[in-house]
Parts: sequence; structure tokens; C-alpha cells
Amino acid sequence: MAGLNQVKGIFFDLDGTLIESSRFYYRAWSTALEHYDIDLEYSVYLGLFNSGYESHKVAQLLHRHYHVSCPLEELKARRKECLELMLESAVPEALPGADALLRTLSEGSCPIALVTANSRFLVNRVLEHYEWASLFDCVVSMEDASRNKPAPDLYQLTCQRLGLAPQSCVAVEDSPAGLMSAQQAGLQLLWVHGDKKTPPLESLVALDDLDAVGQWLGSCA
Repeated sequence: MAGLNQVKGIFFDLDGTLIESSRFYYRAWSTALEHYDIDLEYSVYLGLFNSGYESHKVAQLLHRHYHVSCPLEELKARRKECLELMLESAVPEALPGADALLRTLSEGSCPIALVTANSRFLVNRVLEHYEWASLFDCVVSMEDASRNKPAPDLYQLTCQRLGLAPQSCVAVEDSPAGLMSAQQAGLQLLWVHGDKKTPPLESLVALDDLDAVGQWLGSCA
């Protein structure tokens, strides 16, 4: 792990790292599945969410788990419709410390980027709502690469766009898929684990919350 004075770029995941989105997305999936008379158990969904799976993978697993009668693409489209309707009036809640940390880091010397497996539509709504768009030097979402997390493509693309060597950048992630993506791209790893106790990968720094992340990154501010 490189020293703090060697960090040249700070890359944030979105879901579970900057925003608490598990229950928000659960409501969208639950509403979609209700159409097929399926009661989605929160514990089932949370296990998928905490793994960091992208929405397509979640759809595949839920479709298989509940033996949904409709085609997979129909289920995905219905969930997308439910989510977009929800986003017209609300967005997932920002996690404690997220706003202050981003605003502090945006005033420092290190470029900061948002690297998310989520869709540009949702990302734009969140950035607009919290007035975060101007704080990031680069925003990369699922549409920007042919492969989503846990493949390294999104992180590799972010490094290319900012002209930074991966080993000089740190990824702030909460999920195994996100950490694997950043690791494969060659970045340093900060795991914001909250109540998750088992490190998903070796060679990472595990921190409780975003306040601890801010302290760790203090020399970049």
C-alpha cells in the first residue's frame, strides 16, 4: 500500500459508499416482482446488494431464485420503469459524512472521480439532487464500458481519462465486486465496511465509515 503522499487520485463508488441505496432499490425490485405475485424478501435482496452485483446480474439471480414466469428482459424493463418513477420524486439518502468529505476533497490537489456500476440516469439524478456534479473531476458509469464491475474496465477508463497511473490512485469501495474491480485495475483499496466484518480481499485498508476515510485521506485535502 502506497503512502498517503503518493496518492494522486481518489475514486469513489456510489451505492453503499456515498449513498444508502439498498432499501431504495429493494422497493423498486419489490414493486416489479409484485406484478408477478412474488413477495421479495429483503434478506434475499440484501445479500445480492452487499455482493455489489450490477442490476443485470441481480435480475438474473432473482429471476432464477423466484422462478419468475416472465422473460428476463421483461422483468428488467419493469424494474427500470419502477425505479425511474421513484426517482422522479426521491433519491437514495446520502450516507453520513459523504457531502462534507466530497466538498473538502474537491478543494484539495487530488482529482476525485465517481466510478459506479449504476446507470447514468440514476447517477445524474443523485448528482443533481445533492449538487455533487461539480465536485468530481470525472464521472464514469456502466454505460461507459463494455464490462461492468467486477471487471476492471471502469477503473481503467477513469485512470485513462485523468491521465493517472492506477497504482497512484485509491478506490473507496464497500462491496466485493467493486473492490475486485479496483484491485484488478491496479488501484490501492479502501474498504468502507460499516457493519460488514469479514474483509472480502487481502491487501486493503478497512475503515468504519466516511469520517475515517476523510482522516486517512487527510494529506490529499
